[in-house]
Amino acid sequence: MNKLIIIGNGFDLAHGLPTSYKDFIEWEFNRLFNIDKEGYLTNDFFYFSTENSSPLDTNQILRVYYSFCNPSKGIILLDDKFSFQEIQQKLRQYDIIIKFKNDFFKKVFDEISKKKWVDIEREYFLNLIEIFNSIDKQSSIDKNSLMQALKGLNRSVEIIAQELVSYLNSDQIDIENLNSFYAWFEDLFLNDDVSLLSNKEELIILNFNYTLTIKKSLNNQRFSDKFSIKLINIHGELENNKNPIIFGYGDETDEYYQKFEKMNDNEFLKHMKSFSYLKTSNYRRLFELLEKGDFEVHVMGHSLGISDRLLFNHIFEHDNFQKVQLYYYEKPDGTNDYYEKTQELSRHFKDDAKHKMRLKVVPFNESQPLPQLK
Repeated sequence: MNKLIIIGNGFDLAHGLPTSYKDFIEWEFNRLFNIDKEGYLTNDFFYFSTENSSPLDTNQILRVYYSFCNPSKGIILLDDKFSFQEIQQKLRQYDIIIKFKNDFFKKVFDEISKKKWVDIEREYFLNLIEIFNSIDKQSSIDKNSLMQALKGLNRSVEIIAQELVSYLNSDQIDIENLNSFYAWFEDLFLNDDVSLLSNKEELIILNFNYTLTIKKSLNNQRFSDKFSIKLINIHGELENNKNPIIFGYGDETDEYYQKFEKMNDNEFLKHMKSFSYLKTSNYRRLFELLEKGDFEVHVMGHSLGISDRLLFNHIFEHDNFQKVQLYYYEKPDGTNDYYEKTQELSRHFKDDAKHKMRLKVVPFNESQPLPQLK
């Protein structure tokens, strides 16, 4: 039977890569303290200001910043050594405050310790709903203002995507030195005791990450000799114009999506994944492969959030789908997220297919955690 392996950001995190939302925001926050060619301290997310409108003293800001730095890394570790609130409080002693470029950045930053990439995309969709509902209640003049707010929201998403690419291309993310972890991945697929595959099976890798960690893992002659591997980078790849990254929302079943489509303004649909998938043949290629025969799904490091409901619904309700194995995250306190994953999974089955879901999910006592790099 063919196997579909779904790879999410948790796969990179398991490899020890700093690809969480928190890692990205920490990097972006520290870039705020870089002086540009004109001598300003700024970036696309934040800027410095003063409460009394006095001129900013760059040197003073830098002195305050370095008093907060992690000595070994030269950066501030948010929610680790210092919180954003503590940093703001200390800056205020010098009449300096950090402000956000817009409300959307502030919303996604306020819950830095809780957010995942899928949550940012959901936050974007909730903001679309808020603007849509406001337009219905406002005068024509106010509607023009709200449409400008919509364009600003879409621009914010584009900035996040652009900055994310910059971060993943930075020296913070190194997938060249993961050889010590590849042994586990090889054992998972090639060891006779825990192998998921047999000689004649086809291995379809559906990679939601922008990084190619999974490709490095598969770059082994033993895999090439044994399996027919099909790698689909469904959300795009870094530095590949032929497969641009996709960042947005993908739940066409939401009642508001239907309302957006009826609006005579495509700005509401600008960052919907269903249209972004048409930029490449990845989506079509996936389902052409799934049509070849029965398949099992193995989920590694993906939250299964509703931001990708369009895609997941068609996978899990496909006629050839047989079962799904969830590799859960085992937390330091001994608990795990297996049941959270099943709850997320259930949202991709229609109301009359919940019984089918319970029969298709491999139970917890037959499941295993996704190993973490120590």
